[in-house]
Amino acid sequence: MYSSGVGFVGFFTAANDVNIVILIMLVFSLDFMINHLKQRNKSAFFYMVTTILIIVGLILIGSKASAIIGSFIILTYFVKTILKANKVDKIRIMLGSLGLLIIGAFLFTILFLEEATRAFERHSYLFQRDFLEDGSFWSFILTNRDGFLVASTNAFLESENIGVRLLFGVGKHQHSLDSGLAFGGTAPIIIEMDLFDIFFFSYGVIGSLLIYTYFLVNFYRVIKIKDIFKDNFRFLFSFFIFTCYSFWAGHVMVSATAGSYYALITCGLVALHQQYKVTKYKEKNSVRRVIV
Repeated sequence: MYSSGVGFVGFFTAANDVNIVILIMLVFSLDFMINHLKQRNKSAFFYMVTTILIIVGLILIGSKASAIIGSFIILTYFVKTILKANKVDKIRIMLGSLGLLIIGAFLFTILFLEEATRAFERHSYLFQRDFLEDGSFWSFILTNRDGFLVASTNAFLESENIGVRLLFGVGKHQHSLDSGLAFGGTAPIIIEMDLFDIFFFSYGVIGSLLIYTYFLVNFYRVIKIKDIFKDNFRFLFSFFIFTCYSFWAGHVMVSATAGSYYALITCGLVALHQQYKVTKYKEKNSVRRVIV
């Protein structure tokens, strides 16, 4: 994936695409594993294996985002499960988590130590260069996307008809050309932070409202219903992770591969809301029949 020989992308065209796909898979795999552990179902072992393989895949990608967000997902599920579990389930979850750590460490020591070491060395170098030497923590976290953002902002402020551009944008192609020139070169660039690429610079306020409102409305309709939130946390959490990743790492909402997963998650939210409405309708009608 990187010129230094670090990271793998497989059949995907970009690291961000495969990153968010595997992160979403991690959410669902952890959710299924924990639910089956609680039910003492034999299928829990299968989901333990898939979780280990997914974590291995995230590390082999070799990016900061996979390590940071992957760790956040694991920690969130661990804390969420421990807080709600009884004593027996807590012991079972602790043992399962310990088993995952031991098996994962063994796999890495035997099979992937060299790849993991190269990825660690690359990020150590970037940390030394961007943060310790240049004093820019955000350049390190954003992999210098803050520089692209500044260039795009300057191109936007120096352009003609700012009001029209703010409302309608100029399209992705023109945005990338303007940003490349403002960055000091002739090669087109994009910020790789979806909110800015879509909002200010490509499609404007109107385009952004058309794109984001649909997704956020479906998320809001589901998250405010406690029954859905409790039983289908994986859909809501996946939506949250994808949206945050889109803001941070970028160009995943407009990607055919990664964007398809965002669409599937949103379809899940729509289906859950419709199912909830049907259930409530049936309950309401059954109460009416009893009263009559």
